[in-house]
Amino acid sequence: MESKKAIFAERLKEMIEVRGISQAQLAKEMQTTPQAISSYVKGKTTPNYDMLCNIANQLDVSIDFLLGNVRTISAEELQLLIKVPKEKVKEVTLAEIEKKFNSKVKIVKEKNNE
Repeated sequence: MESKKAIFAERLKEMIEVRGISQAQLAKEMQTTPQAISSYVKGKTTPNYDMLCNIANQLDVSIDFLLGNVRTISAEELQLLIKVPKEKVKEVTLAEIEKKFNSKVKIVKEKNNE
């Protein structure tokens, strides 16, 4: 079983790539050092709670997603992550999502959308 620290590091790295920003840019936005962000991405250290909240806010994802507590994402989060117009979200294939994230993503339809 993968540790929370490793999951966080992997998801942080993926989200930085998806957002198309550098670690240095994220550090600047977060008013921290590039070394701190690098340390999180490499899984050497973990952020404190306040920094974790700030990272989630800057990347527009939930803390639960970053920590691996959820394996699904909402249609709204998907739309933000893959930059597809909301009305076309249902047309996006799993292969396109996997390609965008560079990892497997499990998507479960919400009961309201069925």
